[in-house]
Amino acid sequence: MIDLKGIYSIVGQPSLFKLITATKNGCIFEHLVTNAKTSVNNVNTKYSALEEIAIYTKDDQKQIAEIMKIIFDKENGGKCPDAKVDDKTALAYFETIFPEYDKSRVYLNNIRKLFSWYNLLQETNNLKVKEVTADAASEEQTKLHTTKEQHNNFNAAQNNNVKMKTSTGIKRTAGVRKTGVA
Repeated sequence: MIDLKGIYSIVGQPSLFKLITATKNGCIFEHLVTNAKTSVNNVNTKYSALEEIAIYTKDDQKQIAEIMKIIFDKENGGKCPDAKVDDKTALAYFETIFPEYDKSRVYLNNIRKLFSWYNLLQETNNLKVKEVTADAASEEQTKLHTTKEQHNNFNAAQNNNVKMKTSTGIKRTAGVRKTGVA
């Protein structure tokens, strides 16, 4: 499995970013290529951790870290086809490395994005293989599920203007007007 911890994709940005720190209203990221720092607001911009992204299979989903590991092994740590390669070549290559993907839910642009991310990580020396034991894999899946659930609960609470419990145990009101007049 490829270690994608701390690597993020920001919607609208063509590159990948490394998480520096979380702030009160968002996060600060560092561009993988230029090392420029970018502040992202949680309200206006969406971002995704690469370790949480999965590709549909016929039965379930498979993490892109596992798919990147397959590409890494096939290419011996080298580059995979460019994201701008013609459609038939991209689909044929992806079919050879991951034949069990769901053709009805995985689109060509998803495959191109995966190739682009893999090549960017390879160029910036961020392709690190991590060894996973069976116990660690199940623990990681449980932790990932819990983290996603907490993230979704936090976003739902913010979007619905509900009282929520923070990590310190103190309730705070998110976006509720105190005067009672709308």
